[in-house]
Parts: sequence; C-alpha cells; structure tokens
Amino acid sequence: MTDETPPRLLTQKAAAAYLGVSTPTFVKWVMAGIIPNSVGSTRKWDKKAIDLALDKISGLDEPKEKQDSYREWKLRQDARRARHSKSD
Repeated sequence: MTDETPPRLLTQKAAAAYLGVSTPTFVKWVMAGIIPNSVGSTRKWDKKAIDLALDKISGLDEPKEKQDSYREWKLRQDARRARHSKSD
C-alpha cells in the first residue's frame, strides 16, 4: 500500500512551484522575510509555515470582526460601482 499524501516539507524548487513563482523570486521572498527560512539545516520549507506567512500577508489572519467590516465595505463599494456602470 502506498501513501499518496503530499509531503509537508518542500524543496526550494517545489516550494516555488507551490507558490506559483520562479525559484529566483522564491529566494528573494525568503531573503526579504516574506516567506520563512528553511526548517533547520534541511534546506526544505514547511508548507504550513508558507501558508501561515501568506495568510498574514493577505490579511486572512485578522480578527473576524475586522474581516467582516472589510467585507461589508467591499460589498458597498461593489454595489456603488455597479450602480455607476449601469448609469453610464
């Protein structure tokens, strides 16, 4: 029986592919602190740590009330834009 669970630790190339960026871009992001460093001396990156870093950057780790107020604002903005585009 084979286990088809994808690995949690990714090589540099696999981590870049996971993020949808080139390897040089991935290296720049790591050096800039956007993405955390490899795990210890393994030269492999933790997929969960990458996801957490992206959640933080994108605002997904904000408190729920902050997300809700943003969603309400966004809905109002979208409705306002829709009204303006219909009247043009």
